[in-house]
Amino acid sequence: SYEFLSDIAQTEYHNPDTSENSTGPKAISPIDHFTDPELDLSERVSQTVDELRTRLNTSIDPFSNIVTVEVTSQWKWLSESINRSMLELLNETNVRKRGTKANLERVFIESRQAEAQRDLEQSEDLLADFYNRNRRMEDSPALLAEVARLQRRVEVNQQVYLTLSQSYEQARIEEVRNTPLITVIDGPEGSAEPLWSLIVQIVLGTLLGFGIALGYILSAEFMRLQNIRGLPEYLAFEKALQQTWPFSKMNR
Repeated sequence: SYEFLSDIAQTEYHNPDTSENSTGPKAISPIDHFTDPELDLSERVSQTVDELRTRLNTSIDPFSNIVTVEVTSQWKWLSESINRSMLELLNETNVRKRGTKANLERVFIESRQAEAQRDLEQSEDLLADFYNRNRRMEDSPALLAEVARLQRRVEVNQQVYLTLSQSYEQARIEEVRNTPLITVIDGPEGSAEPLWSLIVQIVLGTLLGFGIALGYILSAEFMRLQNIRGLPEYLAFEKALQQTWPFSKMNR
């Protein structure tokens, strides 16, 4: 999203290589790297976000659901730093959203739990009052039916209250949980490659694909010619040509 990339754009990244042979500045932010400092801040952020979108590439493996994130920049350390920052910010955003959702659920369940508790207490009071007013119920089917109905209401209200209590505790746990939702298989550190090597791989892949396609076309043409030479019309034409030109010989 725009907000996500705008945070990345304004984050300052430090070069981990402090030696004299290090490449690039000691520290820089994408907004300073890609835009003119004389421009308005909002315009600089917008331009940097657009630039980051062109330099950011994501791919998803349909079989393993593994997401690969690639970032292209002038320096290896900057690409790796931006990549790491994106992963951390994405995790923080997901954890914050999960906490907000759990908070809303907790507030809702808390109010519903209070209502369920009142319903349970009311049904229990009705059942207790019924027992106080009806000491002998064995000979009255109507009283037995009424007490069964009141007992069922108490049981239902108990179940609702217990379910809400469990959901409430679960929502409280989710509200404070900060476990990352994303598992990083291979971190970006040390994974950056020079852009020219990627270009070479693309060119070699293209040439390989072209060679395979050309080989397929030539093979198909050869098979077509072989099939034509086996036809009776072709054999008759070859025989007539040899009779007309005795010294001629067609390669087969």
